[in-house]
Amino acid sequence: MCMYIGIEDLAANALIRILSQRQTVSEAKKFIRFSVLLDYGMAVVKKLTSQGEEATLIYDRESNSMLFRDYSDFFERKTDAQGYAGIQLKEGIQVSDIVKRFIGQIPSSVQIVLSDDTILRKFFEAA
Repeated sequence: MCMYIGIEDLAANALIRILSQRQTVSEAKKFIRFSVLLDYGMAVVKKLTSQGEEATLIYDRESNSMLFRDYSDFFERKTDAQGYAGIQLKEGIQVSDIVKRFIGQIPSSVQIVLSDDTILRKFFEAA
């Protein structure tokens, strides 16, 4: 059975990592470039595949647009100071809000890899 990983799963897990790393997080740290999310997603798929799982990353223009429409209460599209487009967490959203909405709705084998400390550290280590 093929497992599908959406951009919302990537964004939620990345932001949980970022927000959990320190008590106060600047707005700049609540932003993730699309290019970083794609690299993170590819690393997750690669690890799942190496474990014998069949996984597909759902990451295209349409799924990105759907993310902002379907989860507009959590995320907004932004561009950083260097001109890179990405996802910004909306003001007032806490880790507990993200966990309640996104964690637990995907297969546990995918969640384990999405939460893999080695992969997360590679892309989202605190500066």
